[in-house]
Amino acid sequence: MFRFLPVVLLASMTMSASAVAGNAGTADQHGGIDYRGPTLLSNPTRVVIANSAEVHSRPTTLSQVLTTLAKGTKVPVKEITATGWAHVDVNGADGYIDAAELQ
Repeated sequence: MFRFLPVVLLASMTMSASAVAGNAGTADQHGGIDYRGPTLLSNPTRVVIANSAEVHSRPTTLSQVLTTLAKGTKVPVKEITATGWAHVDVNGADGYIDAAELQ
């Protein structure tokens, strides 16, 4: 019975790695995977309500900051992820802002 245990563990590790590599979900700010999907918006334009909002290259605070938007800046939002990131279009480039910083 114990001869098969390493094979089962190896198979489960391989499946987990392939799910991550295949981008089965979106990464949250802590690097986890969220399988709940995005929220579609009825009003795609939002306004920055924080003093400033960093636009990240990926939906995580660990990713590169592409630019910083000032309070009052209007930004088109494509979607809001289940983990609270707004997928935005800033000057033709995709980025992510913490949705709590938008209204």
